[in-house]
Amino acid sequence: MFLRYNYSKDLSSNKHFLGLLKLVIKIFYSTNFSVFLS
Repeated sequence: MFLRYNYSKDLSSNKHFLGLLKLVIKIFYSTNFSVFLS
């Protein structure tokens, strides 16, 4: 039971981390693109 709870907690934090990473990549690409355009 404890292991299962720990695993699901790990999974949710991992999902949050992936979302954060996608956001950072999106921001990086948009700023890079605007710099490239100017």
